[in-house]
Amino acid sequence: MMENLHYVLGMEVIELEQLKERYYEPGLLGKLMGFSSGELRNVAAFDNVALYPEIKASIEKNQLKVSLTERSGGMGKLYLFVGAKQMEVNSNLDINPIGRKT
Repeated sequence: MMENLHYVLGMEVIELEQLKERYYEPGLLGKLMGFSSGELRNVAAFDNVALYPEIKASIEKNQLKVSLTERSGGMGKLYLFVGAKQMEVNSNLDINPIGRKT
């Protein structure tokens, strides 16, 4: 069910998975109802969500061109999957199947 839920911040659709580490509170209902002990953690306002990079992709002469723009969540390690196959991504964002020479 979690795959079908999302949050919208302005015009940005945010998957709940992006928010889980920051906002998930195990046993929240029990704590709120007084059945479980423990303090609720203080969560920051929802105004500074770490967003994934913005992606723009196009196909030119049978080659996939990908452009990423860093946003508040940074870049992190980059992976590209086509179906279940992982593709190799070099620093110039030229994308080739793993094991295939250019």
